[in-house]
Amino acid sequence: MRPALLVTLLLCLWLVATKSAFAAKPVVVIREDDGFRITLAKTWAPLPEIETPMTAALPPDVTGGVLAWGDTAAGAALQVMWVQAKEPTAKPVREELESFHATLRAYLENSGSKTVDFELTERGNRMTSRHFFESEAAPRMSTLNVSSAGVPKDGRTRSWSVQCVWASAPGKTACETAIASFTVTALPKSFQVLPPKKPEKKEGKK
Repeated sequence: MRPALLVTLLLCLWLVATKSAFAAKPVVVIREDDGFRITLAKTWAPLPEIETPMTAALPPDVTGGVLAWGDTAAGAALQVMWVQAKEPTAKPVREELESFHATLRAYLENSGSKTVDFELTERGNRMTSRHFFESEAAPRMSTLNVSSAGVPKDGRTRSWSVQCVWASAPGKTACETAIASFTVTALPKSFQVLPPKKPEKKEGKK
């Protein structure tokens, strides 16, 4: 099972199953070596039951890790995943990043959810997707996934994903606030230049 699909299922199962409340301390996570930071409200608490299987499910051709938190008061669950390929890509930078996001979108949609909105942007030699989707079967869950990827100088594609699942208005607010605080700290100069899109050819008049 692909990590992106597994995390969606695990986070949804956690939201359905949990009934306990956390007495959590404020969470500020700064992982400079792993290239990101995120600041969470004190209502979020670690979820090792998500982190352990997610980390174990990482493909053998990448290195990386997973962190996860839950906010039972709001009814939301959050995970951050960072990975880097062990081998350099053979594709040109733009083709590699477009392929990464297209493949990720397909995996998420194959989880039995319907895409509500998908946006792809480019900045700092990275390509970032913002994907909002909803489950079509009960229990009804909403998910926001933001992923950013770039190709470092050594060609080993590096990516970060933050995904949050909720089932209520408070959960939506908690998720949006948490994701807004997520920042990739890897510097643009550490990546190969993302070339501009080639202009589309216009068809001549017949």
